[in-house]
Amino acid sequence: MKYQFSEVETVGAKLMMRAITGRRRTFSWKKLTFSTVFWPLVQGGIHAAGGMAIVHHLLAPYVGSPQTFALLVSLLGCSLGLAVMKGAPRAALKWHVDDMLQSPPYLGNMTFEADEERFSIHNGSLKWIVGWNAVQQVRKFGDGICLYVGPFVYVIQVTTIPEAEKQAFWDDVLRWTSSDVEQGSKV
Repeated sequence: MKYQFSEVETVGAKLMMRAITGRRRTFSWKKLTFSTVFWPLVQGGIHAAGGMAIVHHLLAPYVGSPQTFALLVSLLGCSLGLAVMKGAPRAALKWHVDDMLQSPPYLGNMTFEADEERFSIHNGSLKWIVGWNAVQQVRKFGDGICLYVGPFVYVIQVTTIPEAEKQAFWDDVLRWTSSDVEQGSKV
C-alpha cells in the first residue's frame, strides 16, 4: 500500500519536544564516561554554590542568628541551584525547538509519502528519503507518530492522516519497521 499525506500546518512545539525527549535510550557501560557521570556532579556543585552565594547575599541583612542563617543559606541555596540545574536545560530545549520550528522543513506545506520500502518527506526546498530498515524506533502519541533514525526524528502529525487511513497506516508502519515500538504518553 502507498500513502501520501500533506502537512499544511506547522508541527507543534509540544509535539516536537515530546518527540525529542521521548526517545528511549538503551543503557551501556561504555557510555559511563567523565562527561556523563562526573561532569553533572560538578555542575550540580557549581549550581549549589552559586545558589548559596546568591541566598547569602540576599539574606545577610535580615537574619540575625548565625545558625538560622547557615541553615537558610544551605537549604535555600541548594534548592535554588537545583531549580536552575533542572530548569535551564528544559528552557534551552524549548528555545531550540522554537528556533527549529521556524526553519523551512517545519513550516508546513510538507508532503509525506510512504510505501513498503521507504518513506519520504519533501517540500519545494528539500527532500528526505529514508528506508524503513533505517528506522530504529517508532513512537505513537495522541497527536503524532515519531520515526527515529539515528539522532534524527521525523514527526508525522496524525491530523494530516485521513481518518479512514489512520489505523491501516499505523499497522503498515509496524509491519514495515523491525524497530522498537512503543506507545507514547504525554510528557
